[in-house]
Amino acid sequence: MNFGPATFQLSLCWLSGYPCINQQRGFGWAIQGFLDDKASLPLSLSIDQWQSEPDVRRGEKPTQLMGTLTVSKLQIGQKYVILRWDSVADAFDEAKSKVVQIFTAKKETEVYKDSKSFSSDGATYYRCQEDAEQLVV
Repeated sequence: MNFGPATFQLSLCWLSGYPCINQQRGFGWAIQGFLDDKASLPLSLSIDQWQSEPDVRRGEKPTQLMGTLTVSKLQIGQKYVILRWDSVADAFDEAKSKVVQIFTAKKETEVYKDSKSFSSDGATYYRCQEDAEQLVV
């Protein structure tokens, strides 16, 4: 068995507990902002099966994933809404969004576990912004 530099680096990644990106094929997106006038907040998504997500390109069956969102840079006392889209075609069209959480920030960072799953072979998008309609009472 050949243990070259890539194998050693991969081993260190798993031993350290951090996910790693394959050096030959790494896929992912990071959106740094939106092309509209609404201010949105930094939001990260973690999924419950990140260590064993099926490889649908190799014929493995997709699975349902549960997501946990972490929203940061909140202003305590400010009202916010988290929106969700479940397709590329609808993504970021607010008229086609689903409200998944409305809340008043109690801390600068809030964690929300989405109760609705999504398929590992699909696309799901989230956005957190100030609740302009003031739906929170």
